[in-house]
Amino acid sequence: MDTKEFNEKLHSISNEELIEECQNQICKMAKDYGKGFKMTIPPHTKDTDIILMELIRRYKTLLECNKKITEDLENYTKFMKALSNER
Repeated sequence: MDTKEFNEKLHSISNEELIEECQNQICKMAKDYGKGFKMTIPPHTKDTDIILMELIRRYKTLLECNKKITEDLENYTKFMKALSNER
């Protein structure tokens, strides 16, 4: 599987599945003192490092979207306030 196919497969995992897999792997590592950390070559979509990085990637994307929406809302509010002051 090439990088593009791997990323497509990784991105197709639902948010719920990804969160559950992250929680399961963290619990497993807590129980076995970190021995459950899984990192393979070539990588697999169930590797600990891969799923944690995917969760972080999605979270960063969400934060960026939230920031953009907040900025747009603030600009809209300022615009509407300025518009109402003109009347």
